This record gives sequence, C-alpha cells and structure tokens, in this order.
Amino acid sequence: MLSRSLALTVTLSLLAACGKESTVSSPNGAGAEIKFVHASANVGPVDVYVAGNRVIAGVPFGRTSAKTPTIAGLQRVTLRSGSSVIDEIDASIAPHEVTAIILTDDSAQATPALPDTGVAVVNNRANIRLVNVAGSNTSPPTMLDVLIRAPDFPLDSVPKLGLDTRVSSHGPMMYFNPGSFRFTFVPQGGSTVLAQVTFDVAAGEKRSVVLDRESSGQYRARVVVEP
Repeated sequence: MLSRSLALTVTLSLLAACGKESTVSSPNGAGAEIKFVHASANVGPVDVYVAGNRVIAGVPFGRTSAKTPTIAGLQRVTLRSGSSVIDEIDASIAPHEVTAIILTDDSAQATPALPDTGVAVVNNRANIRLVNVAGSNTSPPTMLDVLIRAPDFPLDSVPKLGLDTRVSSHGPMMYFNPGSFRFTFVPQGGSTVLAQVTFDVAAGEKRSVVLDRESSGQYRARVVVEP
C-alpha cells in the first residue's frame, strides 16, 4: 500500500517531504483540515460543503484546492457543481491531520493525506506526489509497480514504487529535477502497461499523479495541478 503505501523497491534519491475559498474554523483548536482533488473530467467546478457549510469553492477539473480548516469528526461532505449535487460521503476527518477528498469519474472518496516534511514546495525542484483511489473492482492485478521516467535518472535506471491499489492513499511529496516525466503502471513484476501518463513540471511547480480504477477493472491515470 502507498504509505503505508509508498514502498520504495529500488534505492532512490527521492525525498518524501511532505476558485477562492471560504473557511470554517475547527472547534477547540483541533486543527483539522481538508483539501479537494478534482480528477473527474465529467464535472465542472466543484464546491465542497462540510456539515452544510461551504469550505472550498469553485475548484475546476485538473486542480487541487489549498488545505482548508474544517470540523473534525465524522462529517457529511457534499460536492456541488452549480446547483447540482455531484456526490455525498460520510468522511472521518481526524483532528491535527489533513483529509483529502478525491473526486474521480466513478466516485468520491476521503483518505488521510500523508504529511509532507514541513515544506509545501521546493522552489528549485519539481514537486510530485502519487495519489491512489481504490475502486470497487479488486480483481488482480492490484499490486502494481510504478515506473518513473524522470530527469534525475539515466535511461537504464528507472525508479520503481510499489502500490497496492486496493487502498486509497494520498502520498507525500517527492522531489525531482524539473523536466519531463512519465509514470507507467504495470503489474508487480510484470511489463503489461495498465496506465501511463506523461507531463512536464517546471521548478517550483506541484503536480499530483492520480490513479483510479473503473468498475470494469480498467486503470486510468491523470495529472492534477496543486496550488
């Protein structure tokens, strides 16, 4: 699993670090926060409500909101696009932690966001994290290798991460030299390409690679821009 889920399977020189919004303060200084990841191409800008209060506004497809204070505990989270309710989930929002609300074409899920190491962004590096959204289809293959083509590594040395796709996860930030990237998802120990995405990241920019699985079992990877 990624975290719990981001198991390095080769030695890497990666460092795991770690719309306008209206906010609701967390009670008793609990410090609970949420962020919203919009990875559904079928939905326009999304507002996020917690316990009936709008806490995040107008996040477009392909974007992630900033972290936003909210109410800790088991809360009803409602996602709206315009006047339409896109989805509602009951999310367990832990105090003193960040909970990621992730919307894909197939579902909305809440998962703890693994903490970065105290810095939101390294200005001279490409800042990339890996996000997995577990689907209803848990047929094999669920244990994947994530092959990363990155400017830091020669062509004959491809970094590899292990990923259990049965567990939703929001990984910590990884740092690379800026440039072009390719994330390829294959069965663990295999070579069949299940999903692949290529993208560029400039110095100081942040991206999330979001993997999700359709009910048919088909994997899909998308890149989301972080603020």
